[in-house]
Amino acid sequence: MSSNDNGNVTAADEEGREPAPVADMTSEEVEAEGLKLARLYLARRGYEVADGENGCDGLPIVADDGGETVLVGVRTSRDLGGEDAIPALAVDGARQSELRRAALLHLAAHPTLDRIRVDVIAISIVGERCARLRHLVGAYSWEE
Repeated sequence: MSSNDNGNVTAADEEGREPAPVADMTSEEVEAEGLKLARLYLARRGYEVADGENGCDGLPIVADDGGETVLVGVRTSRDLGGEDAIPALAVDGARQSELRRAALLHLAAHPTLDRIRVDVIAISIVGERCARLRHLVGAYSWEE
């Protein structure tokens, strides 16, 4: 992953292959690319990112940030028109309820945890090998 002066990030897959052309990606491919970018971003920021899916609905990433467990929801959009889309706005009341439920399920499955943080990473794919990423740390409290 690399970034440029505009805060945009790029990524190739593990074998160094470039992803499919953005305009040709399916919704599932866009989502997978967003998850890959979010994982790379978190790892570069010093988070310990758990391998694979965590098994909680709606939370594709579990990470550790200096001893604090973080559940990360990722929202990815494809914005080839150059507008500044904000996929984090898609985290509405229903999605927040899903994330709170997943946080509670994660806590129940890991009884030694005494606290948990829920973050949201919003990614707008704006062109070939270029995306804007916003990390909302502690986006909201799981106990609300």
